[in-house]
Amino acid sequence: MYYTDSYALSRPSGFWKRFTVRVFDRDKLLIPLNSFVVPNSVCSPEGGCSTTGATYNFEFDPESFDADTAVVQVTPPEGGEVTASFDLSAFR
Repeated sequence: MYYTDSYALSRPSGFWKRFTVRVFDRDKLLIPLNSFVVPNSVCSPEGGCSTTGATYNFEFDPESFDADTAVVQVTPPEGGEVTASFDLSAFR
């Protein structure tokens, strides 16, 4: 999952550590087998880079999903929870 917003250029290094990201199968919270975050940056030809977002990577056991839809919930430190649904039927 890639997250970026209009305030990303002013965010400090490691800002993504303050976000809460959860994945659900219906109402059941799933715990990933593995997860990691990769910061995304843009660099100027004149030098210097700015953090523009972060890519969240999660690994789940496919058997964890009973439903055909996974729901990802992201809560930034400022509040304003965002959810996104993903159709899993193409993977079955």
